[in-house]
Amino acid sequence: MFTFLNSAFAWALLAAAIPILIHLFTRKKLKRIPFSSLKFLQAMQKEKIRQVRIKQLLLLLLRTLIIFLLIAAFLRPTLKTSDFAVGQRARTSMVIVVDNSLSMAITRRGQSKLTEHRQRAQEVLQLQQPGDDVSLVTAAYPARQVNESPLYNAENASSALESIEQRASSTDLQGALEIAASALAASRNLNKEIYVFSDLQAELPNATALELSGQSTRLFVQNEQADPQRNLSLSSLRIDNQIFELRKPVELSVEVKNNGPIDENGKMVYLLLNGSRVAQGQVDVPAGESRSVLFRVVPDKPGYQLLTAELENDALSLDNRAYSLFYIQERTDVLLVGGDADDRLYLRLALQESIAEGGMQLEEMDAAQLSRVKFQAYDLVVFCNVPSLSPEVGQRLQNYLENGGGAVSFLGNAVDLRNYNEQLFERFGLGQLGESVGSQQGGQAILRLGTVNNNHPIFQGVFEQGESEKIDSPEFRFAVVARPAADAEVVMRYSNEAPFLLEKRVKDGLLLAYLASADAEWSDLPFKGIFAPLVNRSIRYVAGQGGMPGREIFAGQPAQVSLAGENLQQFSVVTPDQSVQQIRPNIVNGRFAVSVDETRQTGFYTLMADGKVQYVWAVNFDAAELDTPPLPNETFREIYGENNVVVLDAETPMQAALQSWRYGSELWQFFLVLALIGLLAEMLLFRAKKESTSVKPS
Repeated sequence: MFTFLNSAFAWALLAAAIPILIHLFTRKKLKRIPFSSLKFLQAMQKEKIRQVRIKQLLLLLLRTLIIFLLIAAFLRPTLKTSDFAVGQRARTSMVIVVDNSLSMAITRRGQSKLTEHRQRAQEVLQLQQPGDDVSLVTAAYPARQVNESPLYNAENASSALESIEQRASSTDLQGALEIAASALAASRNLNKEIYVFSDLQAELPNATALELSGQSTRLFVQNEQADPQRNLSLSSLRIDNQIFELRKPVELSVEVKNNGPIDENGKMVYLLLNGSRVAQGQVDVPAGESRSVLFRVVPDKPGYQLLTAELENDALSLDNRAYSLFYIQERTDVLLVGGDADDRLYLRLALQESIAEGGMQLEEMDAAQLSRVKFQAYDLVVFCNVPSLSPEVGQRLQNYLENGGGAVSFLGNAVDLRNYNEQLFERFGLGQLGESVGSQQGGQAILRLGTVNNNHPIFQGVFEQGESEKIDSPEFRFAVVARPAADAEVVMRYSNEAPFLLEKRVKDGLLLAYLASADAEWSDLPFKGIFAPLVNRSIRYVAGQGGMPGREIFAGQPAQVSLAGENLQQFSVVTPDQSVQQIRPNIVNGRFAVSVDETRQTGFYTLMADGKVQYVWAVNFDAAELDTPPLPNETFREIYGENNVVVLDAETPMQAALQSWRYGSELWQFFLVLALIGLLAEMLLFRAKKESTSVKPS
């Protein structure tokens, strides 16, 4: 399609009529006067006069054409290759999507990808004309719009672009494109453009939700060439222990991945505990592979233990640190609930050593008092031969477990199995209690302990390989057979393969259920050497889960926790850069529900209340971000259509590429050359005419 970019001055083409007007108004009218002696000249000059008139007409046409070509060149004639509307009233709405995710922090040629792409985005802003509006969207998870309303001033847009910070989160290109489409849908401008400045290491899980607002919308993506850089990353910091005690070793492993094109040898990995370097190791990692480094630390004080693994700096520094933590309770508050004091006797004796050392405080209660107990005041609750649980107690226990509490249950003669099925096993997804076997009063032993999951935290480090089979097993005269749920873990079994100990995680809390009694009426379990360590480790394992972090948090995701405490008032969060954010929690089921909506950095986020540490989150980068291959350009064409996607060459200056697409191939140079050729032709023709009409003396 042929058009003029400066069409507003098209009226100037009327100037091409000036030579014609001059010719018409300066033309002389001649009178014919017969003169006999010159009649013979008419025949001789007739042919010559015809030639002069033709030259005059050619000069007139050339002069008119020269003026037309000069004015047309000023109007910038263009052969358009798109349907971008031009003209004084054809305004443009632009949305610039800037990817500030983890992968954009990698440096090359002395600057990060984000800096390079931000510079190219600045070139786009230089094309902003009066009436055009700009919106900026960041693609680091979660995607968000930088400016609340469109920016009409190029300087403001440029400042907003420069304010976009590097993040350590993954790429949310799906969300960014949805925000961009929504911003353009609200615009009434005729031209609509989306520019994506990204390395495109992203996924589009719901591509059907991506729609452009009208046929006049175009998506611009950059055709970036792959440029592999040497880069090691700490993809995980895994703690192998689950039971943590003072001055007891904690084993952990650090996984190092080589994302670069060459092998890396002798790289140092450092481990910090609560900010102090406590260990280091070397690792060799072939290109494209991962290797693990094992460490062991010994905590010497209670509370949160903050672990940081570090690598030497390379092309991408944000992936050179990994964070994790665990919690050592200064004191474990245990509530022991039984039918009466005799039901609690053997459990009390098993916990005496821990109580004497000061690491545990035990409070006992009869089952009749359960209706008024506040579970939140304890780290865990132990049920021993409690006859039944009312629906009200069952609901309060469920709230307690879901918010990070712990519970351990033992059966007994007084237990109503039907009630336990409803209020404990079915409510918490443990499975179902079935028939009983054997006799409670005397009789012969019918069962012994069977297989044990040696990898479970309760038994981790307790038995050597195969040693669990040599334990002095209790003899069981009576037992209850349970059918475990599919997602309930069987930790120990009877010799007939029936479950002996079941575990079930209930949101943030943990429940252990023993299918045995803690007294001497069902077995000789309380008199065996395994009983006391089994009870102690079970209680430490369950109680320690309350202070442990929940699911793994990646940068950009929210951090949430539910806390008990009636008198807490001032809440704040200390971020990894030591800035302090005031937090206002919600009250849910009598607990404080605290949420940090967006974790922008990796590291430790510390929740404070009234000047004391209440909870700590460890936030890491998502290693999957670096493993995600770039999206091919064909993906965008499949989503938006062939004609709606424009691929820009990374090596071509942005302004030149966009002007070429917007306005097509300009032809003003061609018109100017034609005008110059016309001028030369006019000069030659005018000289020939002058010579032919001049009178030479004889």
